[in-house]
Amino acid sequence: MKRHILLVMSIAILIITGCTECIESVPVHDEQPTGLSTPLVKEGKPPTEPSETPTVPGSTSLDETAAFPPKTRLISYIVYGGDGEASSEWNTCEYWLGPHERFLLYDDGQLILFRSGTILETVLTKIEIQSLLSDLESTGFYEIQESIEAPDGYDIYNLPDDYQYGDGGWGRSIAINGRSIHIRDSLWDFIIPAAEDTVAIIEGFEPARVAVPYIPSNIEMFVLPKDSGYFSERSFPIAQEWPSDLPPINQIPFFLDESETAQVLNIGLFSSFPDVRAFIYDGTEYIVITCPSRFNP
Repeated sequence: MKRHILLVMSIAILIITGCTECIESVPVHDEQPTGLSTPLVKEGKPPTEPSETPTVPGSTSLDETAAFPPKTRLISYIVYGGDGEASSEWNTCEYWLGPHERFLLYDDGQLILFRSGTILETVLTKIEIQSLLSDLESTGFYEIQESIEAPDGYDIYNLPDDYQYGDGGWGRSIAINGRSIHIRDSLWDFIIPAAEDTVAIIEGFEPARVAVPYIPSNIEMFVLPKDSGYFSERSFPIAQEWPSDLPPINQIPFFLDESETAQVLNIGLFSSFPDVRAFIYDGTEYIVITCPSRFNP
């Protein structure tokens, strides 16, 4: 009661003295907590009008931009394919889609890696991430010098004088915290310890948590008749009938969006990626190879 009297007296004094701007600065407390863009609604009394999308001063609407910033790649390791023949599902995916990372670590700890013919994923703790980055730094990776005289601009080989290395393509690429090098497998015998040890740490890394098969949000499905001549001598799983609740197999698009991917995954056609299956549709046997549509975190 005394507090209310003092507040009224304060406002009266401000009015008498003509300080109207001061009145505006007097804090007014209501029942609505600050920082909420939508009023609190008591149970059983829904709002009569839908609330507007909250906006941040000086920024675009949340409907126009992503609510969260994109994830950052901390480590990326790519091994380039050979001659592009379909000797494995992996080579086939890379032949059509380009090289996929064999090891990909994001700043939130998501790790995607390729082991024993399957793409797996797990999550690293902050301590694991820092330990891995520390191990990679200790190799001298960040001290590798760029040189216009070295193959591909990286001084990572101890080549004999006047050695003719030609114009062979890259065998692998490594990027760590934005710094990258490219390695030619044809010059591997001359590689310096900093690059060799970096590759060894990445290829030999074992996460503490068990890695599970990676399930992409979008997949690519490559469908070809078995007798198309594309597939050389190799064995395939026993063919099964194409599910009737899916579109005709010869009308499946290469790229499947998220809803189409979910439909395929929900009926259990594929359990890991990359994968290959044989199906029979309208009397014709088809080979279906599924690949992740790059890596969508």
